Amino acid sequence: MRWMLLLFMVGCWPKKATVSAVDPVHFSSGSSQLAQQTDYIRIGQAVQQLQENSNLYLLVVGYSDPSGSAETNQRLSQARAEYVRSLVLEGGADGSRVLTKGAGETSDGSSVSESRRCEFVFYEGSKGAPPSADTVMASGSSGSSSADSSGDAVADASGSSGKSDKKSKSKKKKKKGDELPDLTLAKTGLTDIDSFFGKVQPLIDSLMSALTRVRDARTKLEEVLGMASGDTLDAALGEMLAQAPGAVKLKLVNGKPQLSVSASAPSQVGQGVTAVNGLVGALGGAVKDLAPIPNQAKALIAEAKALPAKVPNIAKEAGLSAGETLKAVKAVKDNVVVVTKIPTEVVKLGKEAAETFKVIQGAFA
Repeated sequence: MRWMLLLFMVGCWPKKATVSAVDPVHFSSGSSQLAQQTDYIRIGQAVQQLQENSNLYLLVVGYSDPSGSAETNQRLSQARAEYVRSLVLEGGADGSRVLTKGAGETSDGSSVSESRRCEFVFYEGSKGAPPSADTVMASGSSGSSSADSSGDAVADASGSSGKSDKKSKSKKKKKKGDELPDLTLAKTGLTDIDSFFGKVQPLIDSLMSALTRVRDARTKLEEVLGMASGDTLDAALGEMLAQAPGAVKLKLVNGKPQLSVSASAPSQVGQGVTAVNGLVGALGGAVKDLAPIPNQAKALIAEAKALPAKVPNIAKEAGLSAGETLKAVKAVKDNVVVVTKIPTEVVKLGKEAAETFKVIQGAFA
C-alpha cells in the first residue's frame, strides 16, 4: 500500500530541471523502520531526483541518537541507511547510483527523535564510476553537486553543525530500558573459530530483533501515555483509565491481557489502549519466538568456553605473531561473554513480559 502511494506521488510530481532538496526521514528509537507515512513520500522524492538526472548519485547517510554503545549505534545507523536504500531501489532507482553510509550517533538534532534519521546527499559523478561513500563524506560541499543550491547538503550529512557532539552527548541522559544489550561478536581472524561464532550469530539476530520490537512498542506506549522519566506504568494506566471511567475493558486471551475501548471514549484513551495492546503483542510474540533459544545457546556456550585455551595452538598453525595471538585470545574471550548473555537476555525479557502483564491486569483490580 505504501508503495502504491509512493509511486503515485512520483508519477504526479511536476518534472523539474534543477535538483531539489529532500528532507531527512526519521526512525523510532532503536529501529530501522520509518517513523511516519510521510517518510515514504520523501523517499519517492529522492527516487524522482535520480530518475530525472542521469548524472546524479545519491548517498544515504544514517544516524542514531546517543543512547546505547557506540558499536550498537554504528550498526543501527548503517542498518537505517541500508533500509532506506532498499526502499529507494523498490521505487525504481538504479542501485549502482545509490550508496550508503552509517555515520553512527549524533546529537545535532533539535530533539533526540530528530537525531534518529537518514539524510539524502545528492552529487554528480562519472557514470558507472561513483566515488565511495567515505570520499563523499570527506569532501564536504566542495566538488559535489548538492540537492540544494546552498551547497551545504554534504556538510550537513557529516553531522557537523558547529556543535561538538562530544559536549552535547555528555548532557544526554540515557533512559532506563532504552538501551539494547551490546551483543557484538568480534572477528578473530582464525577461520575455524570465526566459523563457530558464525553459528551463534543467528541466535543474536533473533534476540536483537525481538528486543527491538519490544523497545519500539514500549517507547510508543510511553509517548502516548505521556510518561516522563521515573513514571511507572501502573500510575500512567491509572491516569488513562480515569479519563474515561468504565470505557476500557480487560479480558485475557491465551493468558495475556487484551484491552478494548468504547467508541465514546476520548481519542487519547483509544490511542493508549492501542499502544498497550501493541506492547502486549510485542512482548508475547518475543517470548514465543525466543523460547527455543536458551536451549540452543546452552550447547554453544559449553563449546565456546573451551575455545580460549585452543587459540594459541590454532594461532601458531595459522602463523600469527605473539601480539596477534593475544588479540585473538581476547576476541574469543569477549565472544564467550556475549554467548553467555544470550539466555540471560531471554530470561530478562520473559520476566519483563510477566511483570508488564501483571501491572496491566492490576490496573483493573
